[in-house]
Amino acid sequence: MELNDFKTLWLRYEHKLTENLKLNEALLRNTNLNAFRKELQKPLLYEQLSAALAAVLIPVFLLISLQYTGQPKFLFSGLVCCLVLTAQLLLGIRKLKRFYAIDHYGAPLIVLQEQLTQLRLIILRSRKLELALIPFLIIPVITLLMKVMHNIDVFVDTKTIVIYALAGISGTMLATVLINKYLYDKKIKNLNTILSELKNYRAEN
Repeated sequence: MELNDFKTLWLRYEHKLTENLKLNEALLRNTNLNAFRKELQKPLLYEQLSAALAAVLIPVFLLISLQYTGQPKFLFSGLVCCLVLTAQLLLGIRKLKRFYAIDHYGAPLIVLQEQLTQLRLIILRSRKLELALIPFLIIPVITLLMKVMHNIDVFVDTKTIVIYALAGISGTMLATVLINKYLYDKKIKNLNTILSELKNYRAEN
């Protein structure tokens, strides 16, 4: 075999190898990004449902509150519920915007990594506010519901509000911590692993 023939054969082999590597990378990227998108589905669905629930409850508590215009303490409790739910709705919308901003397939890996980092920052900042808002939601909700459902004035029966408030706040905070741990922190960790696999493959080839 002459040298030119050998060079031609080598160039063909190198071209096929390059094409195979590109194909493998494309297949790996598509597979990993499908997994990436799947990992986002549960937290995204949770945020959608939470925002929808808040949007429904705001007018409900507003209507209940307006029934007690002659009793300021219950009117105030209802309005506080509405304000806290509105704050939670706005936090949810903010997170949803960040979810929707992630380009699962079209963005380069570095951009996708940056988008995921921005989502994580929004979640962490929102988490602190959500935890801080829990007492300001649970206590007015209990106050209003006890009046509406059982005609109990918790401002008189303080023992009832203390017991229910402690149980409600503790339970809600625990649920919030667990949801954030398993629905957000774990998912984001998995997403970073997926992106790292793609980066490592590209670096090795």
